[in-house]
Amino acid sequence: MKEIITLDVSFPKEEAAHRPQWEREVLQILEPLGFIAIERWPNPCVLTFQFDHYPAQLDEVWQHLQARGFYGSVWERREYTPTELLDAAFLRLGTEAVVSSVDGTLRWDWVTICPHCGFAEERWDWQHLQISDLPTGSHLAAVDWHPLVVSAPLAEALQQADVTGLSLIPVGPERPAGWYALQPTHLLPPLLVPPTRMRRLPTATPHCARDHHWESPTSELYYRQDGFAAADVNASYEVFGDGGRATGRIVIISNRVYRLLLAMGVTQLVGCEPIRVVASA
Repeated sequence: MKEIITLDVSFPKEEAAHRPQWEREVLQILEPLGFIAIERWPNPCVLTFQFDHYPAQLDEVWQHLQARGFYGSVWERREYTPTELLDAAFLRLGTEAVVSSVDGTLRWDWVTICPHCGFAEERWDWQHLQISDLPTGSHLAAVDWHPLVVSAPLAEALQQADVTGLSLIPVGPERPAGWYALQPTHLLPPLLVPPTRMRRLPTATPHCARDHHWESPTSELYYRQDGFAAADVNASYEVFGDGGRATGRIVIISNRVYRLLLAMGVTQLVGCEPIRVVASA
């Protein structure tokens, strides 16, 4: 696995004239973290730093930079060889393929999952959803960047393989359906934090369960070996999102399902990552 961490640091132009040494200041703060490359842009008030790992002190240092008037963002990317993915017992399912809904047909209800803060999770209305894109072969996609769907041939292959932990729901009123919703029915236990890097949002109350008010993880996903019982298709215990509204659960698949998707010629697999199951500390 190759990990690439990118830190973009910007400084307000109107402040640069009063702090001409701001770049030296940033370099002095970041040098102890061991960045491997620095890139300068046409905009003289922007610097980009690259790391080959996630420094243990990066969050603390980034907060320090923000307190000193700098702003920007941290980007993370991980690359895996085909062998690393094929050897993984479980993987995070990822795709960047998007299909579009017909205007007004992607509907949902908000279902409250926490009585203390009112946090809600989407329940999609599959019967009324119409997808404007026609499925081609074995197709995996997200509808308008949200719920996952598969084409009818892929749904049939998953059913014939007796995949566990999965409900395939016909999309739209037409039969036979061209698309099926990929709906996990099995929840995994809570993620192990740390080493999973994810922050609890300040909107959580002291009484909230730990299944909501989380930012999306910025690392690989780790689970405790004790009590880890997974189906072929699973959803994370955690619902990610803020503002009292969920962006969804992470879908995690078994090696068997991953190999089936490859065998079916699914080309939309992007961002799949091995899941780490570790012994309890």
